[in-house]
Amino acid sequence: MLITLDLPDRLELSYSKERIAEEIKLSYALFLYREGRVSISKASKICGKNIYDFMSECNKNKIPVIDYS
Repeated sequence: MLITLDLPDRLELSYSKERIAEEIKLSYALFLYREGRVSISKASKICGKNIYDFMSECNKNKIPVIDYS
């Protein structure tokens, strides 16, 4: 799926388009995983990271990867 965003020029000066796209994909994957809408495996594929790197990102964002209930 292709999504086009119109961002302020000053934002593009701070980050490359590729970096912005990576951050958006990661944020979206974290959101979907936190909400329980996708598995950890699917979320890691959405953001283009291996499952262990995605688990590390979950940890950084205080999203549990083990459900104790």
